[in-house]
Amino acid sequence: MDISEPVRDPGTGHMISSVVAAALGIKPRGLLTDRQAGKVNALKQGSTVFAKMRGLAMRFNGILRSRNSEALDEMDRRCH
Repeated sequence: MDISEPVRDPGTGHMISSVVAAALGIKPRGLLTDRQAGKVNALKQGSTVFAKMRGLAMRFNGILRSRNSEALDEMDRRCH
């Protein structure tokens, strides 16, 4: 089990809440502000779980945008 220490916001030094991490985990990089991108980078470095979940969310978003249902089957095979 991977239990990470709380990740701190590089701009303020405050802990990044799980609610903020969840919101940033699904937001595409092109839509992030500079402050949000800094938080995402800190979260990816400080939490392997966040990095993996963000990767899955971005892959899933790309599959949905491509409208290629076969890619969902491939993603399902990789996750199991």
